Amino acid sequence: MRVETAIIIPARYGSTRLSAKALRHIGQITLIEHVWRRAQDVPNTVVYVATDHDEIAKTVSGFGGEVLMTSPTCETGSDRVADALSQLPSGINNIVNLQGDLPFINSKEVLDVLKPLESGFDVGTLVACMPDDKQRNPSFVKAVVSVTPTPGVLQCHWFCRASLPYGHHHLGVYAYTRDALEKFAQQSPHPLEMQERLEQLRFLTLGYTIGAVLVNSIAMEVNTEQDLEDARAYEMQYQ
Repeated sequence: MRVETAIIIPARYGSTRLSAKALRHIGQITLIEHVWRRAQDVPNTVVYVATDHDEIAKTVSGFGGEVLMTSPTCETGSDRVADALSQLPSGINNIVNLQGDLPFINSKEVLDVLKPLESGFDVGTLVACMPDDKQRNPSFVKAVVSVTPTPGVLQCHWFCRASLPYGHHHLGVYAYTRDALEKFAQQSPHPLEMQERLEQLRFLTLGYTIGAVLVNSIAMEVNTEQDLEDARAYEMQYQ
């Protein structure tokens, strides 16, 4: 079967809240290997890690992963994935951006993020129901969505960090058409994108459509030392 979808895991070394987090261990393996293994379970895809750091590249190559070296100046995960585009085979038409801080994400959810592309959207992502306390917390990104004629696929109208009495929890996993990602990379960040610190707003301000699939749970993210300890405890208990 011809493979038309690439999963790219962006991994940078200089994380501000958790230094070198891609190389931190959860159990016997590194965070980046956890994410890579989840991606490997997604059928009919090819998996890469995009990084700007030799130590991450060496680690990924050591466990059998393929590496795409990118610029150290990439501001966002989408920018890093876009920077790696030129290294992909020409037959790759859809690209999944799987964050390198999701060690326990369900591989089915990674596959689900492609459903909006199949329905004609330019970008796909994931959302979940959001408890009231998180809706008031600016650390959690809210997606304003509406239903579409396609069962299971919502349309995203806007994203923000501000407190809202409505909205869904946005999970930062994306699927893009190659055309949309190429156009994204050619444009400077929009002022609203910079104000909210949300890269997906660049797509909306360029006129691209974003569809979302509603998932039942919110995958654990590792962004801080406490997150790392929580992930290690989860690994010991459930894996």
